[in-house]
Amino acid sequence: MNNSKIQIKLINKFNSYYSSKNYKCAKAEKILSNIDPSTIFIGSTISPLKKYLNNTIPVCGLSIIQPCIRTQKSDYFYNNDKILEYNSFFIQAGILSSANNYERICDESIEFLTKIIGIDKKLIKVKINRNDADLYCYWKRQSTIKIEVNSHTNNYYRWNYGIDQIIGKGLTYAIKKDGANIYRDIGNIIIIYKKRKKIAVEWGFGIETLISRIYNLPKPQSASKICDILPFREGLQEKTMDTLVTAIEMYKLGIKPGMGRERHLLKTYLKGLDYLRRKLNIPIKRIKEIAEIYQKNDKQCLDISNELVYFLEQRDLQRKKYSNWSRDIMASCLARGIDPKTSLIKLQAKLGLRALDI
Repeated sequence: MNNSKIQIKLINKFNSYYSSKNYKCAKAEKILSNIDPSTIFIGSTISPLKKYLNNTIPVCGLSIIQPCIRTQKSDYFYNNDKILEYNSFFIQAGILSSANNYERICDESIEFLTKIIGIDKKLIKVKINRNDADLYCYWKRQSTIKIEVNSHTNNYYRWNYGIDQIIGKGLTYAIKKDGANIYRDIGNIIIIYKKRKKIAVEWGFGIETLISRIYNLPKPQSASKICDILPFREGLQEKTMDTLVTAIEMYKLGIKPGMGRERHLLKTYLKGLDYLRRKLNIPIKRIKEIAEIYQKNDKQCLDISNELVYFLEQRDLQRKKYSNWSRDIMASCLARGIDPKTSLIKLQAKLGLRALDI
């Protein structure tokens, strides 16, 4: 399957459907746009739409397709047992409407999933908190969709927006996996409150996530563009490809590795990529090839690939320096009867290496 084409088809269906319902199409923001002070990168569709929470939302509502990045802490890359369930870089589809449109949004979301996308209602489940009366009232009246009530802790049904006194209470749509009694999450409908007063409703899902559920793929990354180049393989390979894609997307934003917020994050991802590709014995040349194919229609491709490769090559150079210098240090320390451990740690720090990088 061609993930790129399937993504475009799903996005077009979303835009066409919500346009037919008179939603106003909002323009996606650059992932690094500084419009949301609560986060470095835009990580969901609500970030570019937050400005409407304190203003007037268009009568029928707003729809948007928004590229997103959600980053990980540095220790994640060096923990071989920790693999993400969702992509770090992904595309999210979403809508925002006024609070009194909750039931209409529920109706539309079911119609979109079943009639437009073609998912059998029998395969859909809604996970909801019975105590959230504003949400539950609609679902207790209908009998065509399975309901899973209070199966998670309270935090599962809550959202924070980084704005004082604004919170969200929501439900989760899930789709049954073929051949198993497992329902995998795809998206959420959330009522947004300010000082306990309903002010808006949002509904959204990840494009790659929904595709992976529709086609019964292992994970959302299976539906990402990178898997058009390198077939999905669970474990360190999926982690490596996710890290590579996120680094490329950061470069596309004009970020350079270095000190300070987003620059430090890119540097962290590049170091993680270097560690992971060495664990899998992937040559730097192959990383460059994958990066170039991933961005083959992007004019920035060559510069990004070259900069990424330069960083990895410099890491290799630092390791060679460490190897040469550490031998001299150990020989000198042993000749003087001194434990070389402290000196080697200082050398690692000087070269910007961890023990796992060597």
